[in-house]
Amino acid sequence: MRRSMALLALVFLAACGTSIGSETLGPYAGDPYIGAVQVRIVPPDGSPIRDTGTASAQIVDEGEGRARLILVGNIKENADAGFAIDGVYDASGWRAEADGVQLRIGADGAISGGGAAPPQRFRFEGAVTRGVFELETELELLERNGNLPAGTKFVFSYRLQRAAAGEQDAASAPRTSAGREDCKRIVWRTRHIAGFGGGPMQMIQVPECVRR
Repeated sequence: MRRSMALLALVFLAACGTSIGSETLGPYAGDPYIGAVQVRIVPPDGSPIRDTGTASAQIVDEGEGRARLILVGNIKENADAGFAIDGVYDASGWRAEADGVQLRIGADGAISGGGAAPPQRFRFEGAVTRGVFELETELELLERNGNLPAGTKFVFSYRLQRAAAGEQDAASAPRTSAGREDCKRIVWRTRHIAGFGGGPMQMIQVPECVRR
């Protein structure tokens, strides 16, 4: 499973696009979202396998219309699911593209995207508000990978929130045993995040929830 999750991480880091204004990115950039991730491994035949872990997401405004999305999941090991991707933003939202795979955050906070980067196909669907970040990422194997047949899907469901969610956001905030409600404090730790196309690992500071 770790190898297949690593495939997800390796798909992203470089992106291109046009330039945009900070008023759209503002509510989402800055403080991290913390919570839980669930993964379902769904073979073409047979029953799904499930696992859960902790996760975080952060949108870092790098200035001049560029921003980086850092999504980290910790399931079996630290930072064994997720990716970092650079994109651009304007009044229409934020967007990034790498090797034919697109990821977008609209001005209304809707997250969408997908595409094929053989030997995997990707689909992204979710939403982000000032207080809540929810994303479902689906990775489908287009060819056999070890013991996993073509057609096997990995579905990662991230349910995250900020500490100071507004009343409306808090009403829809995640409530899971691995979620934010158990978080006592947030610490920043350096983790290796995979680079695009099998490039060198990057050392990135990511937020982690401490429950004691």
